[in-house]
Amino acid sequence: MPAPAILVVTGASGAGKTAAVRALEARGLPGVRCYYFDAIGVPSIDDMHREFGSPERWQAVTTQQWVEYFAANPDAAELCVLDGQTRPTFVRRAAQCAGIRVARVVLLDCAPAARHARLTGPRDQPGLSNPQMDCWAA
Repeated sequence: MPAPAILVVTGASGAGKTAAVRALEARGLPGVRCYYFDAIGVPSIDDMHREFGSPERWQAVTTQQWVEYFAANPDAAELCVLDGQTRPTFVRRAAQCAGIRVARVVLLDCAPAARHARLTGPRDQPGLSNPQMDCWAA
């Protein structure tokens, strides 16, 4: 099976990544498979520092693992869509290393007030509604 194309949907916490990818997945499009970055588990910040040296390094390693999985293409996908808060540079580097020819990143964004409302309301993750996430979103 040839390597699929990859689309990574990224953005700040609360921007709507998961909702968008779930909506796409619900359409059941032939050849399109959706994946969720955090499905493999997210270690604590302390564990990220201890095991990887930093949260950014954990993100880079985990992005590489996902892309290698897609390159092996066990799900016979034509397009792998990944919902994940990761840097576009990590995606490009991982795709290049894995021999993926088509890899794109789309950034989802929304108004800060909407993001804060999602995080403090339905998501019940008020700790993610902070200046650092605002900076990431900007």
